[in-house]
Amino acid sequence: MTQNKDPMTDDLSAFLEAAWNDHAADPAAVVARLPAARPLLEREPAQWPAFLQFAEHLLLGHLGDADAIEPWLALAAAHPEATPALARPRLAAALLRRAELTTAPGPAALRVRAAGSAASGLATRGETDRARAVLDAAAALACGPDGDDDTHKALAAAYNNFASQLLDAPRDAAADTLMRHAAEQALVSWRAAGTWLHEERALYLLARCTAAVGDAAAAEAHARACLALCAAHEADAFERLYGHEALVHALLARGDRTQASAALSDAHECLAQLPADQQPEARQTLAALQVRIEA
Repeated sequence: MTQNKDPMTDDLSAFLEAAWNDHAADPAAVVARLPAARPLLEREPAQWPAFLQFAEHLLLGHLGDADAIEPWLALAAAHPEATPALARPRLAAALLRRAELTTAPGPAALRVRAAGSAASGLATRGETDRARAVLDAAAALACGPDGDDDTHKALAAAYNNFASQLLDAPRDAAADTLMRHAAEQALVSWRAAGTWLHEERALYLLARCTAAVGDAAAAEAHARACLALCAAHEADAFERLYGHEALVHALLARGDRTQASAALSDAHECLAQLPADQQPEARQTLAALQVRIEA
């Protein structure tokens, strides 16, 4: 984890680091500061790809606002350094406007990543059915003749990011169902295309999502599988801490405050082993769980 940087900096890398750190908690505030990036991009045009990646994530993935990214795409088009990074946000914006993924140009992995951004944006707008259709089209593309290892990893990341975003957002029953589906498919995809660490983090996410929708038994099973994988691979304290966090959520979902408190104690043991720069956010996470246990 990183400490928040000064958002109004003269260095674009630092500007983007602060924006990534802050955007989930307050996307509107980060949108408001984006114009300050323009003179930095004029001075550092090689940073256009990094900026466009963030703009796609925030404006399209979090906000579902295809119109908001268009001025940035127009500016970027004047810079050769941005050319390799333009296709994906252009496609994601088109998908938000109901273009079809199956007829879109470009490499399969790029199309799947664009679909992930668009699906997240559609879910933000409450268009759950359309978001599911876009994710299904991405899965069909990844499993088709154009699919390769990079495409399967792109699909896993798309499912993972989609479920993570919904987990932290207001949801109705349809969004609950889709969030769980995406988390389940992220696990399937990472098992096929990733490492044990990808699988372990997918189990963490699935435990969190199933706890959030009230399926305590499934959440506990996924959390314990996450911790078992950590043990099998001698994972560091960071991974083990968040496995214990997932277990706390699962135990709270079934109303077992005593066992949740014990799992939280295990997480605190991991907290003490973290590097100093990882401790503040982890401590805040565990403090919030303590409040829930005591409520």
